Amino acid sequence: MHDKNSPANRDLKQSTRHRLRRASRWLGVGLVVLALTGCPGGGQYRTAQTLEPGEMEVGANIAGTQYFRDAVAWEDGALGKSKAASQHTVLQLGPELHFHRGMADNIEIGARLVPGALGGEIDVKYRFYHKDALHLAVLGAAGTALADAVSGYRGVVQGLATRDLGRSWAVTAGLTVGGRSVDPKPIDRHTESSKIKDLRMSLGEGGLVLGAGLAAEWHTDEISLRPGVEVTRSAGRIGDSEYGIVALQVLLSGSFRFGKQDARLRGMDDQLERLRRGEPAP
Repeated sequence: MHDKNSPANRDLKQSTRHRLRRASRWLGVGLVVLALTGCPGGGQYRTAQTLEPGEMEVGANIAGTQYFRDAVAWEDGALGKSKAASQHTVLQLGPELHFHRGMADNIEIGARLVPGALGGEIDVKYRFYHKDALHLAVLGAAGTALADAVSGYRGVVQGLATRDLGRSWAVTAGLTVGGRSVDPKPIDRHTESSKIKDLRMSLGEGGLVLGAGLAAEWHTDEISLRPGVEVTRSAGRIGDSEYGIVALQVLLSGSFRFGKQDARLRGMDDQLERLRRGEPAP
C-alpha cells in the first residue's frame, strides 16, 4: 500500500499548502486589475526553457506599443484621397495574465488572458534541443479577441533560442510567423480621411504577420522578471491600396513559479514505493 503518512508525503502536503497560499495572493492581485482596459500584445517570446513536469507558473504582462504606419493614397470615384504616414502609441493599462504548466520533459502548455480586449490565447511549447547553456524550442499559439475595436483571430508559430548567462540571467531571441483575421469591417474608401481612426488603420487587415523579438530574464527558482522588445510587420488596405504597419512593443513580464519541489517529492515517493515492491527504478 502507498504510505500516505510517509515523510515525503508530509513534506509534500506542507509545501503544497504554503505555495498555494502564496499563489492565491498573486491571483488576488490579478483579479483586482481585471477590470482595467488593455490591448492584446503580440508574441511574448517566452524563454526556450520549459517548466519541469508538474511545475506551474502564473504571472502578468504590461506593455506599450508604438505603431508606425506608411502613407497611403486611394481613389474614391473620380476623387483622390490620402492619409499621411503617422505614428501613435497605445498603452496596455490592464495587464495580460498568463498561466503555464510543465506537462512532460521538454513540453509545456499555457494560456494568457487579455481582459481589456475580451480575449485569450493558448500555447504549446516543445524544447527540441538543450546542450550546456543553449536551449532551442518551437511554440505554437492560437487565440482570439472579442472587443469590437480589436476583434479577430490569430495563429502563430515561434522559434525560440535562449542562452543562459549564469545562474540567474538568460537572454532569448525569437522569430514569429503566422496569420490572422480581423473582424471589424474594412475601411470604406468613401470615408473622409479625417474621420478614419488611427486605431482602426493600425489594426490593418487579415493576412500574414511577421515578427522578431528579444528578451532578457532574471530569475530565481520561484520568481522571474522578463523585459523585452518585439517588432511586428503587418498590412492594411483601403480600397485597392495597401499600406504597411510596423508595431514596436516594449514589454515587462513578471511571474511566480511553484510546484517544482512538489513534483520532485512525488517522484522520490514513487521511487521509494517501487523499491518497497521490489520493482526496478525507471
